[in-house]
Amino acid sequence: MIASVYNAVRSGPGWENTLLIITYDEHGGCYDHVFPGPAASPGGAFPDGYQFDSYGVRVPAVIVSPFVPAGSIIRPTGSIPFDHTTIFKTLQDIFSLNSAPLTPRTGSAPSLIEHFSTAPTNLGPTSINVAAPVPLAEHLEKATGLPPNGLQAALGRAASRLPTSGADREAHIKRIQN
Repeated sequence: MIASVYNAVRSGPGWENTLLIITYDEHGGCYDHVFPGPAASPGGAFPDGYQFDSYGVRVPAVIVSPFVPAGSIIRPTGSIPFDHTTIFKTLQDIFSLNSAPLTPRTGSAPSLIEHFSTAPTNLGPTSINVAAPVPLAEHLEKATGLPPNGLQAALGRAASRLPTSGADREAHIKRIQN
C-alpha cells in the first residue's frame, strides 16, 4: 500500500513540492525499554481526568520528500521528542501560520522543517515495485462472509454521501469551504 501511495505521489505534477509523512497509530506491540517522559498537556477539559501530559509508546514514522537529503536519519535537536503534534508544528512552519499554536503541546513540539534542504535535491526513485501479497482462497472466502466492521460501515456511509458528477463535486467543495 505504501509503495502504491508513493508511486502515485511521485508520478504526480507536484512531486518536487511534496512532503509525505507515513506514521503509524499503533506501535505494533514492540517492547520499549524507555519510559515515556512528561509532555506538555494540550490543555482543555478531559472527561476522564487524564491530562495527556506524558508521551505514549514510540511509533515508527517515515518522512518522504525531495527536500529531505538522501539517507537522512532525523532526530529532534532539543530534548523534546518528535510526536504526532510534530506534524501540526511542521505544517505551521511550512505555511508560515504564525498564529497561536493549536494547543500548548503543539507549541512545544519540535518541527521537521529544520531538517529539510532549501531546494528539492533528492528526487528519489521514480517508482517502487513491490509484489502485492496474494491472499489464500480460504481467507478470501471467510472474509467475504463476514459483515462489515464498524470502520468499514462508517466509510461506506461516508462514501455514499460523496457527489458522483463533476458539477456536484464543485458544489460540494464550495459548501465545505463556506
